[in-house]
Amino acid sequence: MNIGEIASKIRNIFQPAEFVKRNDDGSVQIKTAYNRTVDNLEEAFPYGLTSKAKKGKVTVLCAGGNLDAIRILPVESVEGAPELEEGDVALWNEGGAFVILRDDGKIEIANGSQNITKLILDLLDALIQFKTFGSPTTQQTDPSSVQSLTRVKENWKQLFKEGE
Repeated sequence: MNIGEIASKIRNIFQPAEFVKRNDDGSVQIKTAYNRTVDNLEEAFPYGLTSKAKKGKVTVLCAGGNLDAIRILPVESVEGAPELEEGDVALWNEGGAFVILRDDGKIEIANGSQNITKLILDLLDALIQFKTFGSPTTQQTDPSSVQSLTRVKENWKQLFKEGE
């Protein structure tokens, strides 16, 4: 193997590519920076994390610089990412759902339109204003309290997926 072949293999170890599509079996198709389309590839993910990106860039790892021994790293995209400050960490998707671990120790959870902190405060306000009437043996809940808690319940249902 001459110096040119060795240099070529080194250059080919990592390559930029574009995500093209996800196949029905979960594998992906990419297009390399050199316009080579490669299909039926599996993404590599750290243990416990996975995703199914719709678009983005891909880093291709070619074992020994061999274009026939391709492995791709997870699809990269920052489109739709929440605003972060230095030191913050986020788990998010383009639909607007996110969990942010703030550097100051606070946690922020939202689904794009609702923030869990606001929902908790709304629930606490409804409980503070909860009213009943009547003597202990005939005690009833004030209808406005039931309506208030029902609204809070509906908002919680919009934030979280209901279990079975």
